[in-house]
Amino acid sequence: MALAVYFLCMRHPAGFIRQVSVWGLALPAFTVLAMYLDELSYVSRFPINAVLVFALDFVVLLAGTGHSFKGAFYLAEHAYMHTQTVVSFSYALIVSDAMRNVDGSVWRPPVILAIGFVLCALTWVIEHYAFNGAPIDTVRWPMPVLVFMLVVTGIIVANRTTSTTLALFTIQNPASFRALRDALYLRTLTLLFADSLICMMQLQYARKLLRYENVNLQSTVRDQQAQYTRSQENLDEIHRLTHDLKHWLMLLDPSHSAKGDGATALAKIDAHSTVIERKSTTHLLTDEQRAALLAQLHGSINDSSSIQNSGNAVLDALLFEKQKICARNSIHFVVMADGELLAGMQPLDLTSMVGNLLDNSIEATMKLENEHARIIHFSVSRKRSFVLIHEDNTCVTGRLRFDAQGNLLTTKTHEARMHGHGVRSIKQVAKKYHGTVTSTVDEERQVFNVDIMLPVRTVAGK
Repeated sequence: MALAVYFLCMRHPAGFIRQVSVWGLALPAFTVLAMYLDELSYVSRFPINAVLVFALDFVVLLAGTGHSFKGAFYLAEHAYMHTQTVVSFSYALIVSDAMRNVDGSVWRPPVILAIGFVLCALTWVIEHYAFNGAPIDTVRWPMPVLVFMLVVTGIIVANRTTSTTLALFTIQNPASFRALRDALYLRTLTLLFADSLICMMQLQYARKLLRYENVNLQSTVRDQQAQYTRSQENLDEIHRLTHDLKHWLMLLDPSHSAKGDGATALAKIDAHSTVIERKSTTHLLTDEQRAALLAQLHGSINDSSSIQNSGNAVLDALLFEKQKICARNSIHFVVMADGELLAGMQPLDLTSMVGNLLDNSIEATMKLENEHARIIHFSVSRKRSFVLIHEDNTCVTGRLRFDAQGNLLTTKTHEARMHGHGVRSIKQVAKKYHGTVTSTVDEERQVFNVDIMLPVRTVAGK
């Protein structure tokens, strides 16, 4: 039952079938172990039982949950402690006055089984809440070591009390039976206390991770908001330069300059965006001035050519910002986006999702030494009743790592504890709009793909 609880809490990325298969093999293994231990006395059984049961718990959880050695060891400690607590509670229940009053009744076994199921269900609720979303494999060793010390101490204290009472127990002596019952009660309370401490430690650890994640997510939101503001300012500047292009063309046209329209055009152009001084209405531009103005015109056209016109101003500003970063790092950035499909998204959500998506792809692509191989494709299209946001980029696929839930882990060792907050930000935004995020790796082509599927009804504008 304890293993079933943890298989329900910790889903293996390979699927439910693997969990059921491992659990199916574990049941006969534990049955054979129990038959062997029943042949021994309680005093001699204790050390062997403690070692073998814990080892079997560890092996089954390691194979059934897909966690690392450290993660499976940590889960085995919890499973073993919960098992001992439930078993001790069952012993105490059997010798209690309530069960003695129904001794021999047909309802006695079902009642004991029902209580066992209730205890396991309660364990599942607590552990599911404590472990849900907590990265088990990133737990530092002091935590499992401290829990192991609590488990060993609790088990030794509880069994020492029980074994001492059993040595004095005789069925003909009612006083010794009462002493045994009291010893089992004390054993149950001792194990329950140690088990509660272990659960509280995990809850505190999960809350600490949640607070840490919230701080980092808030920092990410602030960065994305600043990025959106910066992108919007750059886009406004390029729009202004584009508006001035027609006036620059008037200056380059000799017919307009001869008519005196050149001075009028100069007057309409911002003083910071020109390289020539204002001339009188009768003075034509020299060849040098025309060459300088032409060079500036080419530069402005190159800048404005990277402006996206997807139909979504927020997306355009963001793509323009990423295009400049790609250009500086020799990354070929290809965009085919229908931004109107995302008109219903909040600007900050759109900035956070697309910004983190492209930031991750740019970071991965920059690790390629061959600049000609640095390629990023980004598209927004409609697939029936869904909006598909697709991104793929070339990368060193051998460096990609995934956790037990299939989430992409960061490859930056100095940010290992952040556990890929950018990826989680993308998934949080997608979840907010009832969407899904899937990622695949093409080892042969060295390409990483991300697909975000969002229902049209949640992201499309009215």
